[in-house]
Amino acid sequence: MDAFVCLDALASSEVSEVLSRNHVLHKVVMAMDTDPSTLEGIQKGIITATIGQKPLTMAFYALKMLGDLHHYQLQPSGGNWASKLFFQIPQFVDTGLP
Repeated sequence: MDAFVCLDALASSEVSEVLSRNHVLHKVVMAMDTDPSTLEGIQKGIITATIGQKPLTMAFYALKMLGDLHHYQLQPSGGNWASKLFFQIPQFVDTGLP
């Protein structure tokens, strides 16, 4: 295995700790978030890169979208939604970077 992609903050610190403990070098570790253990792993050269995100903004948009779905019923569109020009639910929400 040449690379590890960590999709949450806890995974990257665990992967970097295991690699460090076993003296494994030259692996690509992609992390998520900017917590202190991830930044420490970057400084030590164990974690290659990280993607910072705004967790409070993510939660805000998630709850807003759920509220909208609850209060405003979707109109039946029939067929494949992904192929429609107008999609009733955003397929991508940019929450920005910290």
